[in-house]
Amino acid sequence: MSYQKNYSEFLNALHQFDKNAVVAQSMSLLESGQVTIVDLYENYLAKGLSEIASNNKSQSIPIWQEHVMSNIVRSVIEISYPYVQKEKNDIGNNTPTLKAVVLCLSEEYHDLGARMVQDFLEILGFDTLFIGANTPDHEIEDAIASIQPNLVCISITSYYHLTQLHKLAESLDAKFTPRQFKLAIGGYAVNSSNNVFKQLSVDYFITSFEDLKDVKEGLL
Repeated sequence: MSYQKNYSEFLNALHQFDKNAVVAQSMSLLESGQVTIVDLYENYLAKGLSEIASNNKSQSIPIWQEHVMSNIVRSVIEISYPYVQKEKNDIGNNTPTLKAVVLCLSEEYHDLGARMVQDFLEILGFDTLFIGANTPDHEIEDAIASIQPNLVCISITSYYHLTQLHKLAESLDAKFTPRQFKLAIGGYAVNSSNNVFKQLSVDYFITSFEDLKDVKEGLL
């Protein structure tokens, strides 16, 4: 079956809130080897979520529907974890040499993109901690001081968090001088804003697994 047909089937089941169908198709694609975790996350899950967030439809999607579909996607991600470990082992990234933390800012509750980044980093061999949604600035600073990661990844979905991100980046530069870790950002708000990367004191702009591979190469 072609990708377009598979994706259409996936998206149709997602919009019908058919969790069983979405999970079954996703597991079938992984088990058969038709897709990798990266393929599934980027070309099915993230793409499907982006269509929800962009509201390209003539009528905006009610919040409750967005939540239902997001939770279905979350289920797929959690169930897929054994395949994350398998791909990590197949690549040979079994001995972590780099540490990363992945999180969202305070009052940012859209954490699925960050959750996918965690699995991507796992595949690449990072020792990764997923802190998750709604993390206050002082907790971010405490986590960094405690874990001492090589990489901090922050996902931003809501546009109004860009100002908060700017303040946090400045605060981290001031608190951790010289800053020993790299700061990477991504998410719908970042991807949809012009020149946001140039306005922020960050090191990397992440839109894909390939970007994370480049980040790893830069850290080694």
